[in-house]
Amino acid sequence: MLLYLVLLVPLLLALRLYRAKKKLPKSNLPAPVVKTKNGKVSGSWDTSSAENRQFASFKGIPYAKPPIGKLRFMRPEPVDNWTEELECTRTPEIIQINSFQSGSPRVGKEDALVLNIFSPNLRGRLPVMVFIHGGGFVSGSSSPKIYGAEHFMNKDVVMVSINYRLGVLGWLYLDGDKVAGNQGMRDQVLALRWIQDNISEFGGDKNKVTVFGESAGAMSVMNLVLSPMAKGLFSAGICQSGSSLSPFCCLNKHPQYYGHKLLEKLGLDPSAPIDTLLQQLQDTPAIDLQVCSSMFEEFVRAPLAFKPIVDGGLVPDPFLPEEPIQLIKKGLYNKVPLIIGSNKDEGMLIKAFYERQEDSYNIGWKNFGVIGALAFFAKEADEVSPKEESLVKEYIKNHFVNTTFSATQEGSDALVEMYGDLLFVAPGDLTCKLMSQQMEQPIYNYLYTQPGTFTLYDIVAYPLWRFGLKLALLAVGLNPWKNSKVCHADELFQMFKTNAFPFDTAQTNQEKKVRASLIDMWTSFAASHNPTPKTGLWKRFNHECPQYLEISSSCRMQYPAAYKSRMEEISGIWEEVPPLYRIMSSPTWKKYPYNRFPVEA
Repeated sequence: MLLYLVLLVPLLLALRLYRAKKKLPKSNLPAPVVKTKNGKVSGSWDTSSAENRQFASFKGIPYAKPPIGKLRFMRPEPVDNWTEELECTRTPEIIQINSFQSGSPRVGKEDALVLNIFSPNLRGRLPVMVFIHGGGFVSGSSSPKIYGAEHFMNKDVVMVSINYRLGVLGWLYLDGDKVAGNQGMRDQVLALRWIQDNISEFGGDKNKVTVFGESAGAMSVMNLVLSPMAKGLFSAGICQSGSSLSPFCCLNKHPQYYGHKLLEKLGLDPSAPIDTLLQQLQDTPAIDLQVCSSMFEEFVRAPLAFKPIVDGGLVPDPFLPEEPIQLIKKGLYNKVPLIIGSNKDEGMLIKAFYERQEDSYNIGWKNFGVIGALAFFAKEADEVSPKEESLVKEYIKNHFVNTTFSATQEGSDALVEMYGDLLFVAPGDLTCKLMSQQMEQPIYNYLYTQPGTFTLYDIVAYPLWRFGLKLALLAVGLNPWKNSKVCHADELFQMFKTNAFPFDTAQTNQEKKVRASLIDMWTSFAASHNPTPKTGLWKRFNHECPQYLEISSSCRMQYPAAYKSRMEEISGIWEEVPPLYRIMSSPTWKKYPYNRFPVEA
C-alpha cells in the first residue's frame, strides 16, 4: 500500500500540474520594469484568477541590507542602492525550522529581507494592501507559493507581502544597545518605510496603505498599531486570528534570561563582554541558532520565548514602550480603522499539536493545573502560582463535566473551544471592546465560520502518507474526507492562491462564494475603510451592544448569548491575572535590569 502511494501521488500531482500549466496564457509583453529610489527592478507578468487580467509581479525586492555577518542581530538598515537592473522573479525564504510541519524541515537563508509587489496598473494610484505572514514568529514566508495574489488582482489594489526575521535571529535580546530584540518588528517598520518611499512607482497610493496579517502576522499588525515607531506608515489594519492581548504574546521571564540560557546552550559565557558574545554569535551557523527557537518548549508548542517584547526601559529606542493593554486603555496608539476577527474552531490547531505528541491528551489532562497556567497566563512550570492553578482548574471543572481531553467528539469539542477562545477569539473580542470605547476609529469584528475542503489541520496533524493521498485525490477532483470545522488559518486557503498545489483549494461553490465575499470586503476596506460600503451590512463594533459579522456563505450580524458568556468568562479570568507581555512578578525581573533607559511619560 505504501509503495503504491509513493508511486501514485507524484503521478497524479504531475498530471494535474501539467494540465494547469497548459492553460496558463503567456504574455508577449516585455518584462515590467520600475525605477525605485534604490535602482531599477524587473519582474514578470501574471494572470489574475477570475478576470483573466494581467498584473505585474515583482518577487524578492530587497528593502534592507542583508542581516548577515556584522549586521546579524542588529537593527535593520536601509538597503544599499544598486546600479544594474535587478531581476525580481523569485522570493527567498528566511532561514527557519518549520516546526508546524512534520519532520521540522530546515529551509531558507539569512539574506532574505525582501518584499513582493503585485500590481494590476503600474500607472494607477490604487489602495495598497501589505500582508504580514504568520507562523508563531518562528516560521513562515511571504512566498507566492503559499500566498499567491491572483484573487486580489481581480480588484483594483496593489498587493505587497514581506519577509521579516524569525526565531532566534528575529527576537533575541541581550543588552538593549546592540542586541535589542524586536528585530523582526523593526524589519516590518523598515519595509513599510520602503513602501512609503516607492509604492507610487508601482501604481499604489502611499496615503492609503492597509496592513493585514494572520496569526503572528495579525499580532504584528496590532503591534504596529500600538507602536509609535510605525506612526504614519499605514492608514488601516486587519487582524486575522491574532491580538496583542493573547497569552501567546506573553513572556514569563525577563527576555535577557532567555538570551543567557541560549548562550549557555551554545557553550558561551553570558558574563563575557557583549562585543565578545556578539562576535561568537555572529560566527555561529545560522541554522544552529534557529534550531534553538523552541528550546524552552514545555508542552505543545509553548512557550516560544523568542518573539516580540515590550522594550520600554530595555532599549534607548523602544518599539513598544508600554504593555499593549495599557497603551490601548490610555489611547496611546495609532488610531486607524481596523478589522479584527477569528475563526470558529481556532483551537483545531492546538488539537493538531496534541495529535502529533504521543499520550498528550492524558498528559495534558493529568497536569492541566500547570499546563493550563502556561496556556492561560504564559506561566512556566517553575513559576505557577496557587491562584493561577486554581483558576484553570475551575475552568476545567465547568467545561469538562462528563469528559476529559480526548480525540473523541465531546472531549475534542471542549478542548478546541477552550484553546480557540483563550488564544484567539477572546483576545480579539477584548481588543474590540477596549478600542471601541475610545470612539475615535471604526472597528469591525467578525467570526469566520465557512468550513473548507482544505484545512491547516490536515497539514499539521495528518501523517505524511495521508496528507499526500489527500493532495493527490484533490488534484483529480476527489475528496473522501469531509470537513465541518474551521481551523486556525483556514480562511487563507480561500483568500490566497496556493501555487504550491496544482489545484484550487476552494473546491465547492460555497467556498468560492465565500472567497469572493472575503476579497470584496477586504479590498473595499482598503479602498474606503468600510468593508461593505454598498450594502452597509457590516456594522461598526459597539462595546455597549457588541456584534460581529458571521462570514460564511450567508453573512449576518450577531452576538449569541452562549458566545457572550464565553467571552465574559475569559475576560473575568484575565481580570484576575491580566495578559501581559512581561510578567514582572517573575524573580528574573529582579535579577536582570529593566530600567536602564527610562521611558518618557
